[in-house]
Amino acid sequence: MKKQNSYLILAFLVVEIFLVCGITLIVKTLNYGYYTQEKFINKTQSVLRKEAIKKDVVEIVEEGGKRFNKLLTTLDIAQNSFALVINSDKKIKMYNKTKAEYSEELSLDLFPKIKNISRLNELISKHESGYFEYYSNDSKETLLCFVQAIPNSKWSLVVTVLKESIVMKTIKEKRYFFLGIACCIISITFTIAFLGWIFPKNIKHKFWYSTSLYSILLAVGVSSLCVFSNTHNDYKNPDEVSLTDQNIIDGYLDKYDNQLIEKGGRGTNRVKAGIFIKNIDFESSTKAIYTGYLWQKLEKDQIGIIKEGFYFSDSYKSELEKLYEKDGSDGAKTYVWYFKCILNNHLPEKNLYPFDVEEIKVRLSSIDFGNNVILVPDTRDYVDIEPYAKPGVYKELSLPGWNVSESFFTYLKEEFDSTFGVFSSNTGSVYHTELFYNIILRRSFLGAFISIFLPIFVTLVMVFILLLTCSNDEVRSKKLGFSAGGILASTAALFFVVIVAQIDLRDKVAADGLIYMDIYYFVTYLSFMIANVDSILICWPDKFKWIAWEDNIIVKSIFWPIVTSIVFISTLYYYFPR
Repeated sequence: MKKQNSYLILAFLVVEIFLVCGITLIVKTLNYGYYTQEKFINKTQSVLRKEAIKKDVVEIVEEGGKRFNKLLTTLDIAQNSFALVINSDKKIKMYNKTKAEYSEELSLDLFPKIKNISRLNELISKHESGYFEYYSNDSKETLLCFVQAIPNSKWSLVVTVLKESIVMKTIKEKRYFFLGIACCIISITFTIAFLGWIFPKNIKHKFWYSTSLYSILLAVGVSSLCVFSNTHNDYKNPDEVSLTDQNIIDGYLDKYDNQLIEKGGRGTNRVKAGIFIKNIDFESSTKAIYTGYLWQKLEKDQIGIIKEGFYFSDSYKSELEKLYEKDGSDGAKTYVWYFKCILNNHLPEKNLYPFDVEEIKVRLSSIDFGNNVILVPDTRDYVDIEPYAKPGVYKELSLPGWNVSESFFTYLKEEFDSTFGVFSSNTGSVYHTELFYNIILRRSFLGAFISIFLPIFVTLVMVFILLLTCSNDEVRSKKLGFSAGGILASTAALFFVVIVAQIDLRDKVAADGLIYMDIYYFVTYLSFMIANVDSILICWPDKFKWIAWEDNIIVKSIFWPIVTSIVFISTLYYYFPR
């Protein structure tokens, strides 16, 4: 008895170690943003100080041109950053996108978003260095702003960067957080089950209490992991730049132009554009039909030089019908099209059904391929450009079984080993950035729960009830109507219903390999086998005493722990961040 208690205490200590490890991983992940931000702040301040004390920095700023543009490119230390120079007279000097070798001084009054930041004005006026956070009412995001005074001059280097892009968790941190939650679930489950075994005095109560608590808590854990994974799934390409602020867009394109020029190419022609999705119709599990509106704005000096129009380079088939042209008061011209196209659905984790997330990516390209045109999302044409506001999506858009989570524009720079006969490059390869419009869809769980999970759960309950009828007590067997043949017939009937449902689901999802839901069906098949084998073995209590012990309590009590353990381990495998 003492030896048995020693084993129980040892097992309890191991479980508590799991709990400590889980809490440690969760706390480490939660503090990730703080430490990452501190590291980024120190790095940025170091870079700014290094650039500010260079002996020719004042000359570079005053002179402008290529060297000044190179300086600003050096200060763009993050993808979602924007660099400029401000003097004590409230004059701004920044890269001029229309003249690659010229930079001009502009009044701070032309930039109301910056002008109204009191802390920035204070640092510039006193010619001091520092950093601060500020909340943008326009983009609804928090930004970090760094100011570094240049010694012996009236100029200050200024860099703004989107805070979210800095503290965003990497795949490593997501894995730590997931493992932390899993360790906590395991430790809590085993702790409660352990208590359920310790306190009851009756051996039957020990079995039923401990296994019941174990199964319930592990089932709750499975549900928590599934919901957590679904709400935290993020399929944004790490090489993509989210375009949620006009300053971020301008900063990225300025840097991109400088890179093209350095590689022997030429700067881009920027054309404002927009998209509005009116309807999405899923033709199959791999294709969808999109309809909506596209528009393009050509500036006065672009008309007659740049061809208006779009093409969908990733579409199977597309149709565009020009609706109208509108002349602007400043000489610009707006063109509007109605479009219909068939695109391939992007399903990066199709095997996670029904907790999967689908990413719709519409690649928008200008029809004027040879003029190095890059489309720029016109943020002023949307009430709110933030992803949570779902810009460009019809509010009444209906997608049965799906919920629109967010929408946003991104830039993705790709490298090609061909010049396509029109581009020039001294490196032998061509870099080309294209505009993507992204819609994130999260599957509605209710439909899957009613049509899949509920039938499987009911089937498992029915098998468990059949298992409860298995008894070597003649009186009880007669009262419950137990017979091995009856259980075999019942499970056989259930088997055909379940296997048809699984085949129908796999056809619906168009799965190639194993999907998450297959595990539930496999567990159901295993339960059939357990019930059938147990019903046969219990008929010979003399040969299989451990089966017949306490009227088959071992098999009956561990039925649900086996089911929930397999499902939990499978959930860990499928939803582990990759």
